Amino acid sequence: MWNGIAPEECWKKNFRMPRESFMNLLAELNPYISPDLSSPNYRALSAEKKLALTLYFLKDTGSLGMTANTFGIAVNTASAVITEVCQVISRKMGPKYIHLPRSQESMRRKVSEFEAKFGMNQAFGCVDGTHIPIKCPAENSQDFFCYKQYHSLSVQAVCDYRGCFLDVECMWPGSVHDAKVFTNSSINIKLRDNKLPTTYQTLVEGRAKVPNYLIGDPAYPLLPFCMKEYKTCISNEEVIFNNMLRVARNPIECA
Repeated sequence: MWNGIAPEECWKKNFRMPRESFMNLLAELNPYISPDLSSPNYRALSAEKKLALTLYFLKDTGSLGMTANTFGIAVNTASAVITEVCQVISRKMGPKYIHLPRSQESMRRKVSEFEAKFGMNQAFGCVDGTHIPIKCPAENSQDFFCYKQYHSLSVQAVCDYRGCFLDVECMWPGSVHDAKVFTNSSINIKLRDNKLPTTYQTLVEGRAKVPNYLIGDPAYPLLPFCMKEYKTCISNEEVIFNNMLRVARNPIECA
């Protein structure tokens, strides 16, 4: 496929991205996954093949046997390659592309973009949790059994108005509630302890200045830096506010 003969639809079907995006990703990863020609094992595979089989495996539910057969390699080799490439993506590219605002200017830009899109003053992103299915662990399996009736890891993610991830944490078993995950997360601690660059704004004359905050669903705690909808609405204004908040959560629901 590398010679460009394969149609664009083939790239999107097999790797969930166009050829140009694949090549851009390959260029970033190439220094870290290039073949070690002196090695007799999986490390001797080309960087193109390593990335291709990893993306092929990740594109849906992921069948290790099918991936190995498709690329003509052993299952153990496919497993080792996928682990290697995923670790490189996480360690080398993660900090480059997934990070919270690092300056007041970048925070101000996120806030301005979010407000322009959803009309929510001072919000810079939204937060939610999801579950990654795993095999039943040999020990403490009940801790990993989530409300969706399968074993999982609980993942918390924060994204901006476009759905671009700003922060991701995956360190809790599936049975742990989203509120507990958030309470113990690094972003909660950073916001609570004012470790992130913050821009304040007076929204109502005579009232306290409002800090930057995240938007969460009803499972999250109501905090100065975490906004959620009214539990019970007693006015039209509260109904409108809830509707705006739900729409503003769409990026994380679709990310």
